[in-house]
Amino acid sequence: MSSVTLSSLLQKIGAILLEVACHNEDVIVVSESLDSLFDVFKEDDTDGVAKEISLVDQLVALQASFKLRIKEKRKELGENFSVVMMAKSNLAGFIKYKLSKR
Repeated sequence: MSSVTLSSLLQKIGAILLEVACHNEDVIVVSESLDSLFDVFKEDDTDGVAKEISLVDQLVALQASFKLRIKEKRKELGENFSVVMMAKSNLAGFIKYKLSKR
């Protein structure tokens, strides 16, 4: 696969996952979307695509509302609590790491 095709594919995947993470009300769905974003964009060679889709800026904007929704839904999460809390923790770490690369 050419780098142009791979870049285009990563942009589409990233845009879809960001759409879900930023606009879905279900914190479990948002957590899973975030985990997928972390998996897709964890490698440094994806930084160019991440910049093109404003990944870090959108995640920074999402962070406060995500924390608030977790607080509001905490009692309803049940067995999904640990998954959601891990996504919350990973979000902070991912943002910190990607910002340090700028």
